[in-house]
This record gives sequence, C-alpha cells and structure tokens, in this order.
Amino acid sequence: MGAEKTNVAGGNPATFSNGLTLAENATGIVTENELTRKTLRAMTAGTYTPNGTMPNYGGWADFMRVAHDAYAASGAAGVRAVVNVSPAALRLLSGDEPAATTRRVRWTAGELLTAELPPTPWLIPGMIPIGLVILAGRRKLGKSFLALQMAGAIGSGGDFLGQRIAQGRCLYLALEDTAARLQGRMKMQSWQPGAQVDFALTWPALDDGGLVNLQDELTAGAYNLLVIDTLSRCLTRRQNQNDVTDMTFALSALQHLAFSRNMTILLVDHHTKGSQALDLADPVDDLLGSSGKGAVADAVFGLYRPRGQREVKLLGRGRDFDELSFDLRFDAVTGCWQRDAPTLTFPQQAIIDALQKSGPMTASKIARATEQDRSNSYARLQELLARNLITFDVTSKAYDVP
Repeated sequence: MGAEKTNVAGGNPATFSNGLTLAENATGIVTENELTRKTLRAMTAGTYTPNGTMPNYGGWADFMRVAHDAYAASGAAGVRAVVNVSPAALRLLSGDEPAATTRRVRWTAGELLTAELPPTPWLIPGMIPIGLVILAGRRKLGKSFLALQMAGAIGSGGDFLGQRIAQGRCLYLALEDTAARLQGRMKMQSWQPGAQVDFALTWPALDDGGLVNLQDELTAGAYNLLVIDTLSRCLTRRQNQNDVTDMTFALSALQHLAFSRNMTILLVDHHTKGSQALDLADPVDDLLGSSGKGAVADAVFGLYRPRGQREVKLLGRGRDFDELSFDLRFDAVTGCWQRDAPTLTFPQQAIIDALQKSGPMTASKIARATEQDRSNSYARLQELLARNLITFDVTSKAYDVP
C-alpha cells in the first residue's frame, strides 16, 4: 500500500485510495465492514484511485475483487451494478450491519416464548409503523398533498387524520415539484416556519449514489420520517419496476435503512390503470409494477376514488395492524385531507366493550379478556388513545373509557 506520508503544512497523515490513513487501515482500528463500505462509497462516487494493491477486506475479499474488476472495466457504473445485485452490499452501504445494531436476531423457541419484548414501534400509533411504508394511488388523486400533510404534522407535532402525534424531524424529497408549488401547498396547509422539515427537490437515483447519500443525510439529520415523492423518480432505467428481483433489492435496502435508524420511510407510488371499483380494491395488489414492492413493505396504503364519484377511500394493509379503511374528503381551501367520522374495527369495538363491562384494565388483561394477541391488542389500544376514545392512567397503567 506504500509508506504513509505526512502533510507538512498541517501535520496530518495523508490518506490512501480507500479514504483511510495507514493507522486507520491497521487491524483492530477499523473494521473490515467499515473499510469495505468506505471503499465502495469512493467507487460508486467515481473518486476511487486504484494503486495496484488490494487492501485486506477480510470476509468481503471475494466480493471486493469483483468490485475492483468492475471499477477497472466500467468505473462507478460497473460497481453500482455489482452492488445493486448484492443484498449484503446494499445493507452494508445503508448502514445496517451486525456491528451497527443491537437488535437480536437469533433465539431458541423457549427464549422467544418467554421474552419480554418491547411494543411495536410506531411513527403514528396504530397506522404508520417504523419501517418501509408505501402510499399509492392513481395520478392526480392527491397523494402528494396527503404525504405533505403527514410531513407537516410530524414536523410540528400536529394532527394527522384526527390523530395527535409527537413532533419529530422529516426529510422530504419532492422530486416532482418546484419550490413555488411546494410553497403554495404549504401555505394552503397553514405550515409554520418552525416545522422541522427539510426539503430536497433533486436527489441521485438510489443505484446511482442516492442510497449512500441518504445514509449520510439521515444519520446527520436524525430524522424520524423520510418521504420520497415519488419512487419512480429515484430509480434509474437499470432498475425495472416490473422485475421482482430489482424491486426487492431496491426496497429491501430502504427498509434496512429505516430499521437501522428506527424511523419510517414513506414512498409515494402509483397504482396500475386497472379498475378502481372499491369492492375489488387491494392496496398491495394494485401497486404499479412488481409484486416485490408489496412483499417488502411493512405497510401499504392506497387512495381510491371510483370514476364519476366524489367519495375517496384510504385503504391500508400492514404486518402489525388490522386492515384499515378511512373515508376521506379533500378540502380544496386548506389543501388537507379530512377524515370523516371514524368507524371501529371489530377487534377495536371488542376492546371498548370489555372496558365498558369490566372497568379499568391493563393491556395484558385487555388482551386476555378480548382473546387478542397482546402485540396486536396494544397497537389497537394506541390507535384508540390517539383518537381519544379511551384513556390511560400512568400510575396504574390501566386503560378505561372516558
């Protein structure tokens, strides 16, 4: 690799082609994962300068030999193509690796059955989970207004479709909008200057350096929500939306990015041009392109307005909640979607009935009384709380009806 040089003016050691100093490359100072990640980042950005030797990549050695050959033959594009077909490399670049997370991934049956696990984390209780979420619908139906409304509620700690939510930080990639259009919509929705939301109107495609840029941006900004509007605008032609492999790899990388940072990534997408009849609507099956999108996502929401009708439905399906169905109407003056009088699912009504019959109960007692899985019951309790349909006493940890 050559002798380490010193910058005479500043006294700082010179870096090598992988962006690290000799001391940083030493065993025990920098992990193999970090060395590999920094080298891949330099390669995908086109700033890597080969020096004729191969650093010690440890378990990544075989993969990096392929990456070095691809870089020599086709430059950054060649390496991006190699990375894009490797789930492990995508996870490495997105920051989700064994050394970077404390999430336990192996259990015995006995351990898992008896473990005291934390409740399912939510961005919006009972509706928007931590992880990867897709919001889709036909063109010009108002998806972007709804996504912007959610971002504003998170950034200011406001109300979203009747639920009060905690304030957080949001990064919004408005890849189909101009600054003037965004400003106009924000003023319609009565945004305040102090909302903790950052906007970007352009962003590199995910397989063209955009994923690495997101990793850096999300780490530096400590965001709770990332909105990508739209998914199509952050993909290159190399990523075929009708190909299950391409979509699984692309969305899996975003999902790992979300989980590794305990945040939500919301993708705005499109529906197919098929029927919008509500009796046939399926928010997962109606997604444009490959079924790999819905398979990876932790929750999928679809906006539906049958032709010739004014009514709009927001339908949702997720891993951690019952199927959701909201009746919405768009207020053209405020630029916001409003939720009509909410209805309860059968499991939610069972919780209300149990509390009315027995009085205050803890979450575990409610789950037993209603014969519901505890984690699902807890999610329903959180949604009922957010809608002010039940109360919670911090001292007794008991829920009750008002």
